[in-house]
Amino acid sequence: MQASSGRKQILAVCYGNICRSPTAEALLQRELRSAAMDSRWVAASAGVGALTGHPAAPLALQVAAENEVDLEAHRARQLTPEMATASDIVIALDEYVEDRILDIAGDIAIELWPVADPFGGPEPLYRHAFREIETHVLRFLRELRARELTE
Repeated sequence: MQASSGRKQILAVCYGNICRSPTAEALLQRELRSAAMDSRWVAASAGVGALTGHPAAPLALQVAAENEVDLEAHRARQLTPEMATASDIVIALDEYVEDRILDIAGDIAIELWPVADPFGGPEPLYRHAFREIETHVLRFLRELRARELTE
């Protein structure tokens, strides 16, 4: 499926859409731009239990900002079946979220990036989650670039 801009869509999903998935979305957008792939791909995020309209968690904002990633404008979105099925690639940030995506959207392909939810924890958990997400994003973009070269 093509996003409304004609670009293919990557959707990162966590529980509340205030820590992990907004970080994944922002890092994906940054790396897509850096790899000159942002004319073909766009990243978005949502949560399976999101409090719609809530900003990113304060420690997620802080850790992201320290790594030159801006989450200030982010507002949580609840995952809908339409959102999931309209996406070309859906990424679940833990197994619980993966199961909920399947409950919400039916039998769709999901890529699992197991990253512990730092919400409510101390700052080091947010730093660890950020690094794990960054590692997943960089691996994912290498694989996506290689896949595009063979298509």
